[in-house]
Amino acid sequence: MNLIVKFQQRRADDDVQCLSKVRRGDRSAMLALYRQHQPEVVHFIGMLTGCEQRTAELVTDTFLAAWQQAPASSHVTCVRTWILAIACGVALRSLEGEGTFAATRIVPARGGEKGEVSPRFVRDIAWLPLAPRAALVLAYGLGCSANEIAAIMTCPVDEVDDRIASARSVLHALRDAQ
Repeated sequence: MNLIVKFQQRRADDDVQCLSKVRRGDRSAMLALYRQHQPEVVHFIGMLTGCEQRTAELVTDTFLAAWQQAPASSHVTCVRTWILAIACGVALRSLEGEGTFAATRIVPARGGEKGEVSPRFVRDIAWLPLAPRAALVLAYGLGCSANEIAAIMTCPVDEVDDRIASARSVLHALRDAQ
């Protein structure tokens, strides 16, 4: 097992222990989870909304929902997936029916890591329907596997593959039209 895999496993184990403390009402443990996962949640929701203010509201809603759902989270084995699933649900419910957005600003991922995206990508995904946009951002913006995305979006892996293929098709058509 290489050093990076060991580090990621240790961080995942730490997250599960931290969530266990959150289940018992430990606010400092919730703050630790927030600090650990907030940048990724901001990036994900920001890529869906295209609006800093809306993103901030939905990130707050996400972590409030995580705090409220923590007592029933004893089954959680991957905190990252659990929090992204909450973020996805909060965002999709809130944004449903709003269609596309005007990409006003890039919401950056942590510099130099997976998830860095080009301004063109941000502009182009604005044309995508919400579910394919979310699947694409999870895959290419956050580096989630199809299985993780299926767990986050609560749908079968085949549906994830279809959403990503649909999104890529629209993006290719946009690129060809320019």
